[in-house]
Amino acid sequence: MSSEADNRGVLGLLRQQMLIQRISGEMSTQAPLKRTEIRATYMAVGHTVELELEIDTVDGPYSGIPNIFPSEAIGELRDIMYSQGRGTWSTMNIDVVADGGVSTSFDYDSRPASETPFGFALEDDLQMYPRDSVPRWILDDLNETHRRHGYRDGQSVPGPAAPSGSDVKRDNRVVDVENGLTVSRDKAAEMAVDFVPEESGMRYMKVMRTNASDDDPAIVFSEIDDDGYESRKVEIFVSGRSDFASVSMEGEPTWLATAPLPSADEVSLQPGCKGEDISAVEFQAEWFAAGAPPHGEVFM
Repeated sequence: MSSEADNRGVLGLLRQQMLIQRISGEMSTQAPLKRTEIRATYMAVGHTVELELEIDTVDGPYSGIPNIFPSEAIGELRDIMYSQGRGTWSTMNIDVVADGGVSTSFDYDSRPASETPFGFALEDDLQMYPRDSVPRWILDDLNETHRRHGYRDGQSVPGPAAPSGSDVKRDNRVVDVENGLTVSRDKAAEMAVDFVPEESGMRYMKVMRTNASDDDPAIVFSEIDDDGYESRKVEIFVSGRSDFASVSMEGEPTWLATAPLPSADEVSLQPGCKGEDISAVEFQAEWFAAGAPPHGEVFM
């Protein structure tokens, strides 16, 4: 006679199959009639779901984007497939062929192949589906989210020390991006000592703003290309929070200027501003001190 646990297991598997049939059925319904194969990748973290979709037809690839988001079924499927201590899947691949055949695969451990930052949805996911061992990519993404936001629930993130005479409150410890460790500011300067710009004609500028409000940056460091446009930026706010941006990523609320920047002397003519030219190494030290990746590449 089957135990109660065995019965729950069988019922869970049956419900799992029903949910997969429901999702694949909706895929077939929403796809064009001449389809030969539908390949869908659902990426789910917390309460968010993202979809990558490819549809083949007898006439070639289908360029339309059907709305195939059975969110309730996906959420219930993640609930049913939760494994105690291991969590649940973050990526589901589901293929449907012309004769109705369905194949699936589930990934519990790898980072979903999405360029969208998951942010605090990862915290929600860990609360919903606790794990005994949290994958490294989740820890890295959460560390980056906390660092980029500067604080949450009243917690601030340490950053570089402020220049003498500034009202900006800073700690003297920063984050080692590669290893996720806290290091001294001297270490950040050491990491930057041999930095040489990859492109010629780059200039670097520091701007101090004496009239900055609590929500505005008090110190801004800019890497500027030979056309006068910013390629990277570091901002330090009055509260001590820092953020950075580059041509491949922007923060909250830091972004690159859309117009060419004036010279340091021209900046100093503006009320409440003092601009000065700095070296590439000085800028790179501030870039590392802000917790940014070496050359502004996107975190994966």
